[in-house]
Amino acid sequence: MFRSRSAFTLVELLVVVAIIAILIALLIPAVQAAREAARRTQCTNNLKQLALGLLNYHDAVGQFPPSGQWPSYVGRKGGKKYMNDTRHLGPNWVVSILPWMEQTALFDQFDLSKLISAKENERLRGVALEVMICPSDTGHNEKYREPAYAGVKGADWARGNYAANAANGYLGGESSHKASVYGADSPGWKDPRRRGVMGPNVAVSLNQIRDGASSTILLAEVRAGLNWRDPRGTWAMSGAGSSALYFHGWNGGVWHALGPANGPNDPSPESDDLAQCLAIITGGGCSDTGEGENDMSP
Repeated sequence: MFRSRSAFTLVELLVVVAIIAILIALLIPAVQAAREAARRTQCTNNLKQLALGLLNYHDAVGQFPPSGQWPSYVGRKGGKKYMNDTRHLGPNWVVSILPWMEQTALFDQFDLSKLISAKENERLRGVALEVMICPSDTGHNEKYREPAYAGVKGADWARGNYAANAANGYLGGESSHKASVYGADSPGWKDPRRRGVMGPNVAVSLNQIRDGASSTILLAEVRAGLNWRDPRGTWAMSGAGSSALYFHGWNGGVWHALGPANGPNDPSPESDDLAQCLAIITGGGCSDTGEGENDMSP
């Protein structure tokens, strides 16, 4: 007599497969949530490390570094050069605090007798810094490259996701305009309602923050540019949207060309004003709305 062999029936097999599929469907979101939580923790830790570097710089120098530095021949409208011209950039706050972030070797390689945008510093400004990268943003994988219309063909600029609180005003612009910020004597910086912590060619010390350091933004997260033509989130580059926050996330142009942006991370339609956006349209990531060439939509 032959014994019958026990086996799964087709129905039983389908039930088991369905149960496994349900468990996987429940598990995947939990795994993704855990991964994102880990990424956010790293982003928060990056901000902490950068803040500690800034505070150590403050202890050594007596004040915070400027968000960006420009040569004396660069200034407000009517000057020889504009502040949004990337060919004339000195060291920004990130470059300044490299020795206080265990990056002395990188800092020592910079030739600070030259501009950061100079050929001598080309390789160094393209170095990716882990402390400047938030893993939740994938935009840092594509570096910024100077397009032909800028008049220069610079090497790739490495991305970053953190920017200094510069001012609630426009970088450069008309000297008579109350929102213009271009240094210690600019109308925007003199206005206590507009100046930030680290402005262009100017910064404050802790004792100058009258409403308390715990109530004042020092750094904030920014997203990296949407394509190689978009300079936002560029750690070694001074300027609005690249490594500093200014009013409307905007760094130059015609006053009436402003859109509805309230900053470089504004999610509203037709936001994120950025100079020369029409050139970025060809690379994707923005819409031509007829409001001038400063309107950028994610």
